[in-house]
Amino acid sequence: MRRAFRIDDNTPLMRALDEAGEVVPLVCLSPDARYHVDSPRRTFVRGVLADLDGDLREKDSALHVRMGNP
Repeated sequence: MRRAFRIDDNTPLMRALDEAGEVVPLVCLSPDARYHVDSPRRTFVRGVLADLDGDLREKDSALHVRMGNP
């Protein structure tokens, strides 16, 4: 899962960031209350998403996180 959230490992995302006028990366998270309970995995995912957002911001984009069905 870690690689899926790294720009350098995601060729289509990297090309879009380099070639498109605007890219809107979006992650949809479940609104289910079970997912609001802290756990090591959720802490890891939050960190990975924060890192991805930072990498995207360096390329003049940002990660959009929404709750609900995609």
